[in-house]
Amino acid sequence: MKTTYDTRRARTLIAGALLVALCTSAVRAADTTADPGGASATPTGTADAENIPQEVVVTATHISQGVNHIPITISAVTQDDLDKKGITDASSLAAAVPGLQAGNGVAGKQTFTIRGIGSSVGAATTGVYLDDTSLTQFQGAGVDQSNGAPVPEFFDLERVEVLEGPQGTLYGGSSEGGTVRFITPTPSLTQYSAYGRAQIEDTRYGSSGHLYGVAGGGPIIDNQLGVRASVVEHKTGGWLDIYNPYSTGVAPDSDIAPNNNWSDEFAARVSALWQIADNSTLQLNYYHHQNYLNATLGGPTEPLAPGQVFTTPQTCFNTAAAKVGGGAPPKVACPPAGSPLAAGVHLLPAQTTGPFPFLNGTDAVVVGNAYLNWPPSSQLTKMQVPSITFTQDFGRISFKSISSYVRNETEAFFIDRNVGGRALGVTQYPGTATYPLDPGDPDYTGISQANNGGNTVSQEFRLSDPGSADSRWSWVGGLYYSRSRLSTSYDLFTPTNETTEFLYGISSYEYFGIPDQPNNRTGTYRLHVTNTEEAAYGNVNFKVTDKLKVTGGVRISSIEQNFYQLNFGQESQDTADSPLAAASGSIHNVPVAPLANVQYNFTPDDMVYASGSKGFRSGGVNIPLNAFACAAPLQLYGLTVADIPKTYGPDEVWSYELGTKMRMLDQRMQFNLSAFWINWSGIQSAIPTPPGCNTGWTENGGKAVSRGADLQVQYRPIDAFDIDMKMQYDDAYYAQQVQGPTPLNGSPATVVIEKGQKFNVPNFTGVLGTQYNFALFGHTNFVRTDWQYQGAYQAGTPYPLSGFTPYDNFPAWFLLNLRAGVNFNWGDVQIYANNALNRQAWNNPQNAFGQSSFGGAGCSVSGGPNCSTFITFSPFVSANVPVPRVVGIQFDYTFK
Repeated sequence: MKTTYDTRRARTLIAGALLVALCTSAVRAADTTADPGGASATPTGTADAENIPQEVVVTATHISQGVNHIPITISAVTQDDLDKKGITDASSLAAAVPGLQAGNGVAGKQTFTIRGIGSSVGAATTGVYLDDTSLTQFQGAGVDQSNGAPVPEFFDLERVEVLEGPQGTLYGGSSEGGTVRFITPTPSLTQYSAYGRAQIEDTRYGSSGHLYGVAGGGPIIDNQLGVRASVVEHKTGGWLDIYNPYSTGVAPDSDIAPNNNWSDEFAARVSALWQIADNSTLQLNYYHHQNYLNATLGGPTEPLAPGQVFTTPQTCFNTAAAKVGGGAPPKVACPPAGSPLAAGVHLLPAQTTGPFPFLNGTDAVVVGNAYLNWPPSSQLTKMQVPSITFTQDFGRISFKSISSYVRNETEAFFIDRNVGGRALGVTQYPGTATYPLDPGDPDYTGISQANNGGNTVSQEFRLSDPGSADSRWSWVGGLYYSRSRLSTSYDLFTPTNETTEFLYGISSYEYFGIPDQPNNRTGTYRLHVTNTEEAAYGNVNFKVTDKLKVTGGVRISSIEQNFYQLNFGQESQDTADSPLAAASGSIHNVPVAPLANVQYNFTPDDMVYASGSKGFRSGGVNIPLNAFACAAPLQLYGLTVADIPKTYGPDEVWSYELGTKMRMLDQRMQFNLSAFWINWSGIQSAIPTPPGCNTGWTENGGKAVSRGADLQVQYRPIDAFDIDMKMQYDDAYYAQQVQGPTPLNGSPATVVIEKGQKFNVPNFTGVLGTQYNFALFGHTNFVRTDWQYQGAYQAGTPYPLSGFTPYDNFPAWFLLNLRAGVNFNWGDVQIYANNALNRQAWNNPQNAFGQSSFGGAGCSVSGGPNCSTFITFSPFVSANVPVPRVVGIQFDYTFK
């Protein structure tokens, strides 16, 4: 492939930045006198230790180390940093960690992407941990699966660690892109402390929110038994309104339910630490978290042109020629106006919908049948995590046993399942879909109920030797076992008979060939997956000289997955006893994840490093496709349902990183720079299908590359002023095309993902924080600004495949958060404004509603060979919009 100018420029920038870093390291080495033992250094300047950027101690490598002395890219965000940057949940963590994307619209759960490596199906690509307990969850395929890892509330945390790059050696599968660790405080055996917070806030165009929390603890028996407990309740105000999409000429104040997308979160934790003997401790933890999200389906709407309406012409069908299970009857010419219909002919009248004045591009959401007094769409996620950690010190060697249990469950209820969140209809792009709204049959919606639950039992035994200043060896090793179960239940209820009668003049049985079920149940899906993992791992560090250290590590795992799933009903167009409705089996993999690292310290605070590591994730299972609905769409690929694989295998990444970490400018600046290149092979790719086949599938294929650079700078130019800047450039794309399965008839495989197609991640992300501290009226005060920037990027599926939407242009945007605080003897008071400029990154409406740049013989209004006309589409597609401006006041009380 021809090298583009942007690619050459990216390579030049990365190479130039590293050359500057290496040269600077050499200069710093000449200006600093290192201790021969490598344990200390005498800086050339005279800055006091209290006036230089402080280093956070982390346990990312299972050995306590300063974050700037570990030869990988790590972001360590303390609870104080989270508070002052206004980071209250995992979806906003990107404000402190560029290159990290989070957010999937599921209450209490997140799907993370790091360095472009991310996926919404199969095993996760980012490991998520609460202390030493894995929260990572296998992700089911299909609609409304409530995937993602459950995450804790951002209250009473010691810190959050984000490890970038594959962490397969220490953290196993599903850490291909990196690992996110939420670290909680350890109970004190010697000192009492308490912490409380009251926070109230107001959302522009929305409702108010609040947070009330308290945490504290101390010794029950001095130096022997200590406890710590916390409890917090966090209500987030809504700012999107629900409207009736079938109404026309609706005034702005006639919404059905204002500010409906609110959430309510509750968390509680208790921990006890027992000093059994001088060298042994036992810690018991229990964590409970639940998150309720209201009005989960639907999102911010694109603004429409004033007075815009949507119209489809009348269509006639020959019902006499309808066949059971044959879908829509063939079309026939409609009689002239005023003439009677011939026998066996059904007329679908011309329909006009709109205008929709409430689609103003700021605060409107459409959820179709909320006006029928159904409860709003909602999700509730609950998580419980009990764990027991035993530690024994044998001099230099330490032994740790971690026993844990994770149980999580998400209950979801969705209305308007078949109207909201779909691609544009025929009035915007002729020939792509059926009419978006059906005013002749306003009851046509789906009501789905879903439950996604899982539990994991895990046990880890770990030995470690952190070494000492005069020792050449340090190491960590362990054994790991886990058994996790995932169960997904999904049911869809739709009044299909009324709709097929209105649209085509035939019953739903005639249309689908599947009998009606009680309570209008039109879709049933069940998934049961059991994953068992056994692993042994080890990392060894060896100091070749006082300045040169090499690291080698490996993890060998045995992963077995057993699965059973069932998919039937009118939506799937299979009966429960159909051989194509069920799938079961097992998959066994033995992945090996090595690690190699070379680190050279010019001084104890200045180093360069190079590393290579491997990450992996386990395989999975596909949802059975139905032969009727998917037969014609699959013909575009030259496939039949029998060609689709029932399972898919593991994939893997190899990552190569070159970086430097240095103290500069009289110890006042911490400068970390790295460049990375990740090769992803055997990718578990989600294969989209043309309209009509409700479900795609996943298969291994193709290769991808993610390459870029990370920059982290902490700078204190004067004692009262701090600057924190982090940036990432990431160019992630498919380096090899992805093909569908080879048809059984021997035809060549169809290309489903083109070589060079970009990942759905921005090329550039960055944050810049500044804080000024000053004394006034006998108090210590601060003012703070935090800027967050995200570059433009393309996303979405190419036309005419399922999932296509013209809203695939995500423009660049930036946010500004402001915060000021006053410290008192008892605590502090802070006022803040998140998204102070009320910036909203709408897609370009002209791009979204401009003229079509493509055509095609997809679905027509009355159906066609390449689609199922029963699936309706909506013009009300969510856009990429940050939250609106939120202002609030926060009271913190601290006691020690």
